Amino acid sequence: MVKVSVIVPSYNSILYYKECIESILRQEEKAIEIIPVDAGSEDGTWELICSYAKSDSRIHPIQSERKSYGYQCNIGIRSAKGKYVAVVESDDYILPHMYGQLYQAAEENRLDWVKADFDFFVDLEKRFFLHYPILPSDKKKDYGKVLNLTYDPEIIFRDLNLWNGIYKREFLEKEKIWFHETEGAAFQDIGFVLQTLLVAKRFMYLPSSSYCYRQDNQMSSIYNPAGVRYVWNEFQYMECFFEKNSNRYDAYKAVILKKLFGDFKGGYVRMPQLKELGKKEWECVNSFRKCFKLQYNHLSICEKLEEKMPLNIYMNLFLDDLEQFDQLVRKEKELTRNVRKTAIQIAKRNQVVIAGAGEWGSGLFAFFKNNGVDSVSAFCDNNLSLLGKEHMGLKIFSVTEISNFRNKALFFISSESYYRDIKKQLLTFGIDSGQIVRSPMIPLHEALEDRLCERSI
Repeated sequence: MVKVSVIVPSYNSILYYKECIESILRQEEKAIEIIPVDAGSEDGTWELICSYAKSDSRIHPIQSERKSYGYQCNIGIRSAKGKYVAVVESDDYILPHMYGQLYQAAEENRLDWVKADFDFFVDLEKRFFLHYPILPSDKKKDYGKVLNLTYDPEIIFRDLNLWNGIYKREFLEKEKIWFHETEGAAFQDIGFVLQTLLVAKRFMYLPSSSYCYRQDNQMSSIYNPAGVRYVWNEFQYMECFFEKNSNRYDAYKAVILKKLFGDFKGGYVRMPQLKELGKKEWECVNSFRKCFKLQYNHLSICEKLEEKMPLNIYMNLFLDDLEQFDQLVRKEKELTRNVRKTAIQIAKRNQVVIAGAGEWGSGLFAFFKNNGVDSVSAFCDNNLSLLGKEHMGLKIFSVTEISNFRNKALFFISSESYYRDIKKQLLTFGIDSGQIVRSPMIPLHEALEDRLCERSI
């Protein structure tokens, strides 16, 4: 019996494909099949796939007549024989325990799907990893529990990816969950992830990391300036799904609309300015705006207040004044970029201690590393359970133990919420106010993506 069918969509992936497919072949769980779906590669990827297929009967290659990530994944699902299906992107790789661990959890708990934490990575002087926890620190106790979306609808802002899990094939077929088959390879996971979150009755998250996601491939869809067009396509696709599942959608439509707007805004800032948009992009923006406004107006005032929509200045400008929206998001991007560049310049000239070893501190350290800053010496934190341990290769000190850095280091406070409390604490222990820096906030998803300065490779 095939336990897991692993779909590997590809197009011109020769630089990374060997590491990817060999990581799948090294799985401790051997009852898998591998379904490479190649969209007409011209760089030798298809020939490499075929050579692997000759040496392992579990590999079943398929040639796709369309260059569409969604179409390729759907071909793979329709061809799959496994009880569960999974997707591995061709520039990533996985650890040997991944599918054995996920399969065991899915079977023991009768899950529709199960996912685990993962790591971003880039290749610097040596490979650098940044861990991404799906559940925030205040919900760590919920790892390993059977959940559904009623657990916390806000999980859709943290569970953003499809490839770090496995999905019961029967569940996908029964609920008619498919990828949107738009051309290209950008953002088709938005609709898939939302569908699986919305309709699953039983899912689970595991804390162990087993998927390694590359963030230094400049051909990746995350860098595509036409991304907003793909977000609009996903919005259209999801509207049809919402209509068929209105009883489920109605309960979560405010949070889902907020999520889709965030995806749209993220893609929008990669495009040219509003006055320079081509016809296709302009039509896309206008259509998204029209449909979003219609859905937004259907929300009750209580639903809007629940998600703080009336306080979202970007959303309100988008609905009422597109030109001002355009100016604001671009000004925000410019200011954010300038603040981050300044932080890099300051950090490069000084020894640095990062105050806070949680997500924001980790994001800041990874951002510095990706931008050639090698002057971070340590973390300090008030969490007693972390003290004395190593985090990302550096020791974590308590605030009372930082005397060794008192006269020579800058302290970047990574927590916005506790900035004033931590600053007061540092001052109490003899740190001069001129040594304390308010850190730019670097989300984990952006830390290794946002490269503003040259770094060693």
